Amino acid sequence: TTLFRRHPLLTLALAALSVRMFFSSPRRSRKLPHTDERVVVIGASGGMGRVIALKYASTGARVCLVARREIELASVAEECRVEAKKNKAITDYDPILHVKGDFTVVEDMVNLRTKLQEGAYHSTESS
Repeated sequence: TTLFRRHPLLTLALAALSVRMFFSSPRRSRKLPHTDERVVVIGASGGMGRVIALKYASTGARVCLVARREIELASVAEECRVEAKKNKAITDYDPILHVKGDFTVVEDMVNLRTKLQEGAYHSTESS
């Protein structure tokens, strides 16, 4: 006979531990202040993407908006700036970057990465 057949309580304890480990969410070792968060929202020109972008903008996070519809994207970017100002989340930089792009087009995502790596967020003092 196996060890588990001889010790049913051991089997139950291991099963309970396995289930707990499987369903427990990973925890951050420390929480970031909202102003230190960097967020990329794909599909930000409407729907849930717009709502998520506005929520993060209101907390002071730096938000990069990506969408295919340029006019709607620019409108959401302006809404995010207004929301950030309303909640006094803007400091000395523009926390909102918007980039027209399609997630399914490799060149668009390479362009997005390049803009983020170049430090596309700019100081409002130099503007």
